[in-house]
Amino acid sequence: MQFSTIIATIAALSMGVSASPYKPVPEPDDTIYLKGAIFSDHKCTKSTKLADWKLQKVEANRCEKYEEHENIGDEFWTVRSVTIDELKPGCVLRVYDDAGCHFGGKKIQPKTCMGDDKYYRTYYLACNELA
Repeated sequence: MQFSTIIATIAALSMGVSASPYKPVPEPDDTIYLKGAIFSDHKCTKSTKLADWKLQKVEANRCEKYEEHENIGDEFWTVRSVTIDELKPGCVLRVYDDAGCHFGGKKIQPKTCMGDDKYYRTYYLACNELA
């Protein structure tokens, strides 16, 4: 009898803990998820830097065009290399040479220069916690 009371008490307490009303506060949409730079040559040469680059939470998990979103590039596709200085854990940046994040995707590692003879038209910042 006493044993079943102990089991019932433990079960009730464990359900009470799991049903806790606590919820983590979500990050604001303007939280910075990526800091880096974009360049017009394929070697990330300082003199060819087009812009310092920041991506926010609201920009994650969707395909973006440089010429539309960053006001960088045009029909001649001026972005040829990218660096990442800071990247939120759980996020990955890929750059693409097509207009829809479909072909030629290259994953960019933090603290490295990713450049190519082709121009990058689009990018996709994938973040696990938002999926």
